[in-house]
Amino acid sequence: MAEDQASMEGARLIERWEQSKKGLERAKSAVNSAECELANATNALAKWMLPEDVKPGEKICVWHIDSLIQVEASADGRHDAVVTIRKRGREYALRRAC
Repeated sequence: MAEDQASMEGARLIERWEQSKKGLERAKSAVNSAECELANATNALAKWMLPEDVKPGEKICVWHIDSLIQVEASADGRHDAVVTIRKRGREYALRRAC
C-alpha cells in the first residue's frame, strides 16, 4: 500500500512538473509575441510621426487625447526611434485603465 501511495505521489509531482514546464513555455512565447508586437507598433508609429527630413536625435511630439506622445529619432534618423509619453494626461490614464 505504501508503494502505491509513493507511486501516486511521484506521478502527481511529475505531472505537476511537466505542466509547469509547459506553462512556462507558453508564457515565454506570449512574452516574445508581445515584445514583437510592441516593436512593430513602435516602428510603425515612429515612421508615421517622423518627417522624411528628420535629423538624428530630433524629437517630434503629437497630442493624443490629453497626453503628449514623443518620438526621438535615432542616430541614423528613422530606424530604432524611441517613442515615449512625454506628458501623461488624466484622461489618457483613465481610458487606458479600462
